[in-house]
Amino acid sequence: MHPSLIAITTFNQLEYTRQMLESIRALPTKPFDLLLVDDASSDDTVAFVREWGVKHIIAKEAPGGVTDSWNKAYAYFKAGAWQNLFLANNDVLLGPQAIEIMADLLTQRPQSIVGPVCNPEGAPYNQEQWITNYTPESPAVIELPEGLNVNGFFFGVQRSVIAYEIAPAMLFDPQNLNYHNEEELAGRLYPHGFRSLIATRAVLFHYKNRSFQIADRTTQDNLNDYAAFLQHREA
Repeated sequence: MHPSLIAITTFNQLEYTRQMLESIRALPTKPFDLLLVDDASSDDTVAFVREWGVKHIIAKEAPGGVTDSWNKAYAYFKAGAWQNLFLANNDVLLGPQAIEIMADLLTQRPQSIVGPVCNPEGAPYNQEQWITNYTPESPAVIELPEGLNVNGFFFGVQRSVIAYEIAPAMLFDPQNLNYHNEEELAGRLYPHGFRSLIATRAVLFHYKNRSFQIADRTTQDNLNDYAAFLQHREA
């Protein structure tokens, strides 16, 4: 068992999931286990990821929304021995060393909610996570003030968060069916000393927003953007 569990939440959109898994396959090291939480997809997502090699799978019989998927991922994490839980959309492409960087930060500051930097289109309402705001000389860690939080497309917590669940095996408020999950969590944990942190050296590419904003955008367009994005990171 690796120290980190990455829980990917899905509902159809198999092509997005396939591209994410291919980005994982390309990583030089994989210090994490994968969990798929599928919200009753009808496009053979579960069969595909099982064939791909994902061993940890929760396949819901009826859709329950993102928050329900996150809570099921959290319960699975809590029942295991992983130290870190990362929750991920299925439309994220992982940059090299991103998971290691965020996991190291969680080890150093276990009372944290940690997120990466990404392309501006991937977090249009959260400029603190735009890679364009940072250079190699920028601090490696940015602490967000109260009222700001990392975007829910990808973020991580450590096992210390278990002390603050709202019910047994439930970390996220089920009233937030699909939205505001990370915002509510950050607000609830802030009085207990938890802080939202951005690891500016941890780079991910979030492309669903990019795809939806531009009509007729292809998967190859997204991958070309990702290649340019990584070049910018190295510049």
